[in-house]
Amino acid sequence: RRKQWYQRRVRVKNLDEDNILGDVRKEIDQALAHKGYHGNKPGDKSGGYRVNRNVGELRKELRERTLRARNQVLTSSQVVLATLTSAGKEGPLGKLPKDHFSVCVIDEASQALEVACWMGILNAKKIILAGDHLQLPPTIKSDKAAKEGLSLTLMERLLKTMKDPDDVCASLTEQYRMNELIMRWSSEEMYGGRLTAHPSVSSHLLSDMTEVECTELTTRPLCFVDTAGSGLHETLLGVSRGNEGEAKLVVQYLTSLKEAGVKESDMAVITPYNLQIEFIRNEMMGQFKEVEVRTVDGFQAEKKKPLLYLW
Repeated sequence: RRKQWYQRRVRVKNLDEDNILGDVRKEIDQALAHKGYHGNKPGDKSGGYRVNRNVGELRKELRERTLRARNQVLTSSQVVLATLTSAGKEGPLGKLPKDHFSVCVIDEASQALEVACWMGILNAKKIILAGDHLQLPPTIKSDKAAKEGLSLTLMERLLKTMKDPDDVCASLTEQYRMNELIMRWSSEEMYGGRLTAHPSVSSHLLSDMTEVECTELTTRPLCFVDTAGSGLHETLLGVSRGNEGEAKLVVQYLTSLKEAGVKESDMAVITPYNLQIEFIRNEMMGQFKEVEVRTVDGFQAEKKKPLLYLW
């Protein structure tokens, strides 16, 4: 956000209007610093009244000129980056003419509420929705609202209602992140077996990394550990869950990976429950300070070499 503000501010500084804005701000500062702001004498507020009225008029002028400068920057830009909410009627883009933009691209559209998407759509003649409706949905805190349709995204609704979604839908079928064996299940179960792994990652292993030894863990792209019947009991706390025994097991695997030469900064642990995060961090006891431990949704779009999923 600070970067976006800076970029817009730089463009405003290139306008003639910016010099006038600077002068108005100086006048406001000088007026507020004037001794008449506190009254000329005890009980005499005439000086303060005059200054207040003058400051009010200057602030009004400052708001109007700032709005004109901002609109000038936005209307003269070929590409504008914004959040969906800032594209609404009350946001900066809401002051622009209808259909001002030729194309509106909504990234991560599968995680956006439909009502939020319409804030951006109304400003453009063409809409492109980018995302994956088979991954994480929008965060809906009200179960009732979710059941009554709020959780249905615009992308999902379009794909369900169109007779032939392939006419307007383009799928990216090659992935560049994971070993083919890790990818295979999701490809077959969710994408009709259409996903392929790029040659640069299709067979890569931890043991291929510099200074990492070949061990049973580092030469396997995928490993499952079934703890059923092992006496590792689960703890319930409200809607969250945790298992201290499995937390100890996680730390053992982290230790084995570190001893094999895998850097802490390359490792991460993912779990669905916040309570389990607490158990794992307690078990670490100050070790593995660079290992990230997060929930599933908190880790989306991150990249790590070995990932320990705790389910």
